[in-house]
Amino acid sequence: QYSIKNALRDGRLTEQELQQYKTGKIPISEFALLVAGDNKKQPQMNSTRMSTTNTLNSTPSDLSTPKKILPIAGIMDTTTETCYTIRNATMNKLIDPTTAQKLLEAQASTGGIIDISNSQRYTVNKAAVRGLVEDSHLQRLLNAQKAFTGVEDPMTKERLSVGEAVQKGWMPKDTAIHYMEAQHLTGGLINPKTGQRVSIFNAIGSKMIDSTMMRELQSESTYPKDIVDPITKEKISYKQALDRCKIDPVSGLPMLPASSKESGYISNSAFCPQKDRCCVA
Repeated sequence: QYSIKNALRDGRLTEQELQQYKTGKIPISEFALLVAGDNKKQPQMNSTRMSTTNTLNSTPSDLSTPKKILPIAGIMDTTTETCYTIRNATMNKLIDPTTAQKLLEAQASTGGIIDISNSQRYTVNKAAVRGLVEDSHLQRLLNAQKAFTGVEDPMTKERLSVGEAVQKGWMPKDTAIHYMEAQHLTGGLINPKTGQRVSIFNAIGSKMIDSTMMRELQSESTYPKDIVDPITKEKISYKQALDRCKIDPVSGLPMLPASSKESGYISNSAFCPQKDRCCVA
């Protein structure tokens, strides 16, 4: 569908990246993004500066699409007013590893891993190079990333949305529903063919999801509670976590509140670790 020759000519793809893809150093999902570029309205994950209202370059035309918001970008220590990346918050014991994994999967499935130091999003592989994710999380995050870039149908080579992949048996529903929830809550399901956000009503019309998936996405009160609130320690859903976020006044990014006082981790408020920084302007 996309021309590699045109991508090289237009500067969206370099010869080095083409060779890396041919030798298996760049996964097909990331290569597809490079080839597609902006002119096909593909969502960008590599070094894309974010806004608080729009994580994709393209804007859906239907008014039924909910307003776009960002996924949870990091953790805010309310004791020291310091913001942390998900990985550093885990290392500092502000959040538990399972919560960290779920937050990162939500980022990967909606447009890329967030670096709060520069308000940019990166593919999973590039995020690993930047130290934003643990190597042990890579495979699960790469799977989550497919919800954004598309799942390749091994028979037709077509790029499928995550809902279509479930219907065709290429992705387990229990795994996929988490990705769809994150997309739905941050502005709509992602159609990897166009890069656009799609409301669940339009998604069922285009068979991106079936009626069962639609009911599950509409019933937000029944979303799985697999995140631990860092302050109250109660099990909450991703929607509840989003609702409890505070906006970092410096970057405008949503941060899940935590407390180093409660966790037992002592942070020097005058020092902001690498890739993290004080939240107060």
